[in-house]
Amino acid sequence: MVLQYTFTARLWLYPGEAGWHFLTVPEEVAAVVREDTEAGDQVSVHLEVPAAG
Repeated sequence: MVLQYTFTARLWLYPGEAGWHFLTVPEEVAAVVREDTEAGDQVSVHLEVPAAG
């Protein structure tokens, strides 16, 4: 099953050596993701994200 969510968030760079980029999912979207996945509080999700710009 593929779940799809649409939202806008600022991309930020983790201040470590690896150069990982992250975004903070808005709380209202995060609540829906938790409901849809029946996940607990400690979840790591990897996403394909189309970037505009």
